[in-house]
Amino acid sequence: MKNIKNLKIKKIAWVGLGKVGLPMAIRLLDKGYKIIGIVSDSHNRKGSEILKKQGGTIQDRIDITLRECEILALCLPRPLDVINFIEKYKKFIPNTILDFSTGCPETINKFSTTLNEFNFIDIPISGSISDSYNGALTLFIGANEKYIGKKELYKFISSLGKNLIFCGGRGKGYAIKLINQFMHLSIMGLIRSSLNLSNKLKVDQKITLGAITKSSGGSKMLDRFGREIINNIFEPHFTLELAHKDLELLDKLLSNQNYSDTYFTITKEIYNKAMRQNLGDNNFSIICRDVLKKFK
Repeated sequence: MKNIKNLKIKKIAWVGLGKVGLPMAIRLLDKGYKIIGIVSDSHNRKGSEILKKQGGTIQDRIDITLRECEILALCLPRPLDVINFIEKYKKFIPNTILDFSTGCPETINKFSTTLNEFNFIDIPISGSISDSYNGALTLFIGANEKYIGKKELYKFISSLGKNLIFCGGRGKGYAIKLINQFMHLSIMGLIRSSLNLSNKLKVDQKITLGAITKSSGGSKMLDRFGREIINNIFEPHFTLELAHKDLELLDKLLSNQNYSDTYFTITKEIYNKAMRQNLGDNNFSIICRDVLKKFK
């Protein structure tokens, strides 16, 4: 494999122009990179015209596009989407693959023969859609800082995020992102339980959340979504379906490690219940809706 530290980046093939992938690609366009969006199966179709209007290029000839790019960037819903694309087009894929998807460390092990043919780096992200546009994401980089170096690749990754976390090796970025998701989604579960407790104690929920926000029980999740929850607003920023998908990935990982966690089991059931109610298209904070009560 080529030395990744001295990589010269001129063109990037981008697969995954959804709610997060599209603004990331637009951010890179704004930073002067040439982004070629690849239309593959069901991915990219909605965002492809928007990318084109922003100055990007859309290419249907996947083989030609991949051959002329230095980096393949992926931002896809599920680990198998990533692997299926790589295995389908591996004859044409450039040496360096950056996967910004939320994946699973065991995917790395299971498909190591394929992935070892490339400089494959898992770089799942955390942040809002606004952060994606503004280059303010947190990136969990499945490599050490020495491996990336301080030249063009580092500059490229830095264009996307203000917090670069070097996690120590391939697959470690995936792992830490899943741990982050567990805490993130569990905190929303605690907000739900706190609202329910407020009901039981006959305390106004709006006052309860306002008080907690200014005290030691406060959190970023409460700051971001507390007001929307109280006002029964669940417009999708990060959908329940995606949250549930991340919990499924972590559940499989924990099962394969023969590890159980009581709070994870509780959290998983809260989200499973909401999914059974067909609420997947709403923001993940929809798990709080069934305990909301309006006081006169």
